[in-house]
Amino acid sequence: MPEVKLAAATRLPTRGVVARAVDTNPRSPLMAVAGDKEVVLYNLDSFECLGALPFPEGDIFSLTFSVNGELLVAAGGKEGDSGLTVVWNVRKGERMGTYGQAYDSILAADISPDHKMIACGGPDKKVHVYSTEDGKELYKIDVHTDWVLAVKFTPDGEVLATADRQGGLFLWQAKNGRAVEQLKGHEGAIWALKYTADSKYLVSAGQDGTVQEWDTWTYQRVRSFKAHNAPVTNLDVAPDNRIITTSNDKTTKEWQFDGKAIRDYAGLSDWGYQARFGKAGAIVLAGTWTGDVLCWKSDSGELVKTLNTNPAS
Repeated sequence: MPEVKLAAATRLPTRGVVARAVDTNPRSPLMAVAGDKEVVLYNLDSFECLGALPFPEGDIFSLTFSVNGELLVAAGGKEGDSGLTVVWNVRKGERMGTYGQAYDSILAADISPDHKMIACGGPDKKVHVYSTEDGKELYKIDVHTDWVLAVKFTPDGEVLATADRQGGLFLWQAKNGRAVEQLKGHEGAIWALKYTADSKYLVSAGQDGTVQEWDTWTYQRVRSFKAHNAPVTNLDVAPDNRIITTSNDKTTKEWQFDGKAIRDYAGLSDWGYQARFGKAGAIVLAGTWTGDVLCWKSDSGELVKTLNTNPAS
């Protein structure tokens, strides 16, 4: 959790911006959501707004906490103009570095578990991996044929997964970018990637409305199930391997890892953009087009709070 006083979050005169980027800290009740050129931080114990981390460089398209919760990574910029990735120290509330200066927004970014590498992807159809020590590019992946929408390191740091707008899904050796395997199964854009905590399975979802589960040792798809009759815009995997999905069909759903439905979460008034578990899986969150972040108890489905990218809402 932040141990310093943060800048006050901007209070907009209108509704909040689209909640297109949300993440929860794996080690604390901290939630980060992309606001208007800033990251807004909330305490999920009290649902109090703790303040904001400025991102004056533009819009934020991706937010990711490091595996140990110490760092927060934001990627974004100005569409068609500039892009970058920023890393903050969560406790100190200060920037640790900026990476991946680009000529368009960066749409996806992740940090390796040892904090030594940053992976970024976006409209240039490439994945760039940088050293956090000196900011130099370590390697570049250029096999994607369309915008890169998701990048994710395994929790053990061995593998990097990358996905694009045409359904391309690839695994790479994280340390050097050497090709491991192409995973074929999705039709259309892949919007979200998530690993199980033991790094054994990769879970993907996207435009075709399916959730697909892949064994990272055999490179085989072990399961695919239809989660929504519309694109799955985002997903998350809880420590016990439950899966949460959301969609532009205005629904958020929870699943067992075997694909059996657990429950639907009611209350979305518009498209769902982000889905996350919080507080070790005890809370389910969904970010929407209107800027709301709905918070439910995962054991009952009860809606307990509606937060917003505009703290004044």
